[in-house]
Amino acid sequence: MDGLAKLQCKLVQSCFARPRVYRFAAAFIWFGDRPNGMKSKGRPTIPVGPDEFLYFRWFRDHVEGNNLPRPDQISVPDQSANRSGLGGRCWYVLIPEMGSSVEAATKRLCMGVLQIRDRDLEYQVVVKDSALHFKAIHDPVDCNYFHCELRVFRNGARLSRDDAEQLRREEKSDFKEGKKWFRTEMAKRLSNTTERLFPIPAIISTAGGNKPI
Repeated sequence: MDGLAKLQCKLVQSCFARPRVYRFAAAFIWFGDRPNGMKSKGRPTIPVGPDEFLYFRWFRDHVEGNNLPRPDQISVPDQSANRSGLGGRCWYVLIPEMGSSVEAATKRLCMGVLQIRDRDLEYQVVVKDSALHFKAIHDPVDCNYFHCELRVFRNGARLSRDDAEQLRREEKSDFKEGKKWFRTEMAKRLSNTTERLFPIPAIISTAGGNKPI
């Protein structure tokens, strides 16, 4: 990732660290909205390419002491990410959800950005009678065209969070085992990749007045 992208992420983080600056950016730069380039505007859903990057935002407490991702913080199924293709920017993933309070927005400073290529993220594992396939799917929403979900397919059919809750006891046990394998492998791949944009930053300031860590 080039130096300009890293600088953009740092600037966005700094903006969210200071409530007054955040209010100014939201009100005057984006007119109380998200950047215009993020909006879907009726653009089609397009499969994620194997060489595209997927950007994940990571909280400070989602990493170990050496800034390595914690497996239990990888949401399965339906972990959100942003894609790099179609004009996606790495810093888009740091922008708060619509309607977030200033206090919630300042938490973004507790976050870093991790990136991994789609081909390195896709994963398959078989646990007894359950063939589990983990794959990034383009899932645009009105305010974020680049939004993707890391979805799970069990024996070829999508397994949503609600579906996972409805599994029979043995099936649920198999899914939990597969999820454990996937989380462990993904944490390792994210840790080993040389494509991390930058480590999770320390907190400079927050609306609650927390001290730097």
